[in-house]
This record gives sequence, C-alpha cells and structure tokens, in this order.
Amino acid sequence: MIDASDISERTRERIDIVHDLPELDLVVGYVAPELVETSATFRDSRSSFGPEIRTRVTGTFDVSGEDLYELQWDKQSQSVRECHEETRGDGVTIGIVGTGVIDNHPDLASALNGGRSRNVTEDAGDHTPIGGRSHATHVTGIIAGTGRDGGVTGVAPGVEVRDYRVTTRHGVLAGDLLAALAYAVEDGCDVVNVSQNWYPYTPESDHDVLLDALQRVAARAETEGTIVVCSAGNDAKRLSPEAPPFALPTNVESFVTVSATAPAGYNWPATSSNEAVGGYSVDPSSAIDEPAYTPTTYTNYGRETVTVSAPGGEIDETALNRHPGARYDGILSTTFSYRPNSSSEKRVPEYGWADGTSLAAPQVTGALALLRSKNPALGPEAARLRLRETAREIDPLQYRGAGHLDLKSLLSVQ
Repeated sequence: MIDASDISERTRERIDIVHDLPELDLVVGYVAPELVETSATFRDSRSSFGPEIRTRVTGTFDVSGEDLYELQWDKQSQSVRECHEETRGDGVTIGIVGTGVIDNHPDLASALNGGRSRNVTEDAGDHTPIGGRSHATHVTGIIAGTGRDGGVTGVAPGVEVRDYRVTTRHGVLAGDLLAALAYAVEDGCDVVNVSQNWYPYTPESDHDVLLDALQRVAARAETEGTIVVCSAGNDAKRLSPEAPPFALPTNVESFVTVSATAPAGYNWPATSSNEAVGGYSVDPSSAIDEPAYTPTTYTNYGRETVTVSAPGGEIDETALNRHPGARYDGILSTTFSYRPNSSSEKRVPEYGWADGTSLAAPQVTGALALLRSKNPALGPEAARLRLRETAREIDPLQYRGAGHLDLKSLLSVQ
C-alpha cells in the first residue's frame, strides 16, 4: 500500500499495481522495497483482518410452513416487523465487505445484486465464498433476509445488497479490504458493513499509513454520502482513541462502531412437548434470565470508541452440552453447508446460529438502511447523530457508547 503522492512517475511505472485508487491518492501492489524506501508504505501480510465471529452452530432443518421469527430474539427486541410497516429499506444499497455471499439462498437471492458484486482479491473466483466460509452470508441475512417461506427476517429486507469479497483461502490482505471499501463508496453504496477487525493495532510507523489510508476512505465516504459500519471486536478489551492498544477499522472516527449484547436463557431449556419451529423445540413461556441488551462477555468496549451496542448473541458452549436450546441465545441467520465432493449443489442453503460483534454490526447497518430509506436526503453525519440521539441510555455506557440501538425511536415509530 503506497501513498501515490509520495512517489515519482518512474517509480509508479515499476509497481505491479493490483488496486489503483486515485480518489484516495493510493496504490496497492507489488514493488521492490528499495523503490519506496522514502515513501509512506504499508507492508501487507495475510490475515491482517479477521472476521469477527466466535461460534457457529448450524442446522439443516426444513423451514417450509414455519416462521423462524419466533427464534429471532434480536429482531423481536427491536420490533422489526412493526417497523417494516413504516419502511423495509427500499431504494437503499448495502455493501458487504467480507468472505463472500452465496447467490442461491432463497432468503437472499432477491436482494443480492450479483452483477454489481465483485471479487476484490487476486484469485480467479467470483464474489461468492471460497470453500465453506459462510461468515458474510450470515451477516447478510441479518440485514436483508426476506423471511419468505418461513425463513429469517432481516432488519431491512427491501435493500439491494452488493457483495465485495476480500477473503481468500489464505486470509485477508489489508490492501484488499481498503480497496473494497473504496469500491463500495465509488459504487454508490448508501451503507457499508465491515464485520472485520484488526486487534491489537499498535501505532508503529507503517501501521500509521494504514490508519491514514482508512481515514482517506472515511473522508471520501463522507463526500459521497456513504456510512461505514464496523464491528468492535471480540477480545473483551477496552478501546480508546487516545491510548494503545487500538483496533482497526474501529479507530476511524467517522465509522460507526458496534459492540455486542445478548440475552441469557431465550426460550430454553425446552422440553419435548413444546411446539416445534423448524424442527427445534420452543418454549414461549420460558423466561429470559437477562435482557437482550446485556453486554456480552467477549465484546470490546469503550465509550469513546463504540457508537452504540446491538444484538450480537452469546452461545454458552458449556450449556450446549446439557441444553441444545442454548444456541437460541445466538443470532439465527442464513448460512450454508459446503459439499465439495458432491455431485449436487456444492453450497446448500441452510440456517444457523452464531455470535460475535460481527453480527451486531449488521443490525445497525440494517437500521441505518431503514433510516435512509425513510429519509433519502439524510447525510452520513446527520444519520450518525440521529443514531446516537435515539439510542437507549442503559448503564454501563462504556459497553454501548451513546446507548443501545432503538429501532423504533430511530424511525420515529410509535
């Protein structure tokens, strides 16, 4: 990653450019180190950014004729279906930066614009996932799941989704992630979701180049009317803009950073006599031991860095051994199974649970999509201010910035 303003034209000609980002005055590519010794350069490495997901418990159940909304405590806690009477996110475009989204999931097919999606890496594939990496597919369902034929309901099922894959078999390069953000902004996405995180980031000289590059993206996004939403990270660490260790991209001031919350005991333990939803038992009378806005044990926090908190789920792995229903405390969304040696479809659409700040970020991405659908002229700064002003102020605020996401207040739904 090279600051294009700091090199001569002759040096530029000797760079094997992968991403030319003139709007940011940056280039990403291969170059002999001695050619750029005097320039501002970030030397990349594989797995610079990792998907912020902790656990996945998948299911292969048949949902025909069922309503999985009963298992979506995250959407119920935000009165999502009630808000859909006001807007479903129509007219808004969402960018997903991550592992790639499958194009054959019935809950996502109508939302995903495969023609405007792209593979931002150097591998030969398209925008869809490599192997069984279903992280971005799960993230996308939280935002755009249509809920058709008994599937999962997303926060903003009326949006258009554009997928920007940055993950290869070997990890994620920071240069590819930066380029994906730049492309999403230039492609006109209204909101971009980045459920990737780099922690700990220390302010060493070459890392400062990456921070500067992300800040250039943020400035360009502001000009073009794009809001960037990112996950806070799953290290249970306090983040501060003033003292290390930092996390990227959360340390970029104008990015919306989201921490994770979860209930404990949602609809479990269930008994065999309970009504089955999608093949899983549900006990509607079972009390939630902790409310949906309870901070998770893994979430990063910091009032000065986190913008708001939102449902991210927390699956108790120990409890799963005794109560399979413990998965209900995670976030249910779209996923798939990967069958590389099968003669049938290699990526079979499914539904499954997961947890992490990766899954809290898309809750806010969807919320901002609804806000901008209802108020198309609302700019990024005004939208962020509205998000903060309408958040529920629930202690302790160091875990939730301005407060907990309140979708009804955000949209002024009575």
